[in-house]
Amino acid sequence: MNYTIHPIFAGLLPFFLFCVLMSPLNASSEEAATGEAQWMTSLDEALTQAAEVGKPVFVDFWAIWCGYCKDLEAAFRTPDFSQVLEGFVLARIDFDVEKDWVARYGIRTLPTTLVLGENGEVIMRSVGRTPTRILLQRTRTAAAGYPVYRNELSDREDVEVLRRRAEYLLYSGNPFASLENLKIVLTKIDRNDTELKEEVFFSVGLCLIALRDFPSAREIFTPLAQGAETARIKEDAIGALERITEIERLRPAPSLAPPH
Repeated sequence: MNYTIHPIFAGLLPFFLFCVLMSPLNASSEEAATGEAQWMTSLDEALTQAAEVGKPVFVDFWAIWCGYCKDLEAAFRTPDFSQVLEGFVLARIDFDVEKDWVARYGIRTLPTTLVLGENGEVIMRSVGRTPTRILLQRTRTAAAGYPVYRNELSDREDVEVLRRRAEYLLYSGNPFASLENLKIVLTKIDRNDTELKEEVFFSVGLCLIALRDFPSAREIFTPLAQGAETARIKEDAIGALERITEIERLRPAPSLAPPH
């Protein structure tokens, strides 16, 4: 079985690895601010509107005492971000007021931005001082892929659908959910389909990189780099190991635990 990455995500692998390398750096906005977008303050109403118009919800959790929240708010008004946010229903949720939503989505650090499907499922999660260019790319990917995600990727039994869901979630910034989809795929694929199995394990390795679990990622990529039958996977695994080494050299980081 030959698996081809969906066109939405083609070419994103180098940028994805770059994002992992750069993600803790301070964000800055280089564009001049533009006009105000219309932000809702009720997440219930935002989700209802999202279901009506077929758009995802972009949620900005903020607080009046959060200085970087103000910087991020300014970034959202830049031309590039404003254009991307047109693809969303927008909600700005006060961390100190909307405690039920804060608890539901495990918000512990500000700012936190989420992209939610119309049913409230998390597509993207960005926590803390994510560089603006990286948050913009994740948000753009989430918007571009949402129509396919909403209309074509609901079947939780089909292997290819699950693979595409995993890709969408990973490149939109939700490696936790992506990894869960890939675990299901591994229970369903034909163990004799070597190429597909190598593809899935490579994707698992990318999720582990995104989760900063570099030792586990090495355990995935090393056998692929040494003996993958698929030449492209072998080459990409070697590149992933090199990038892990670069990440660890520049700024070692602990593994991240999923939010509760």
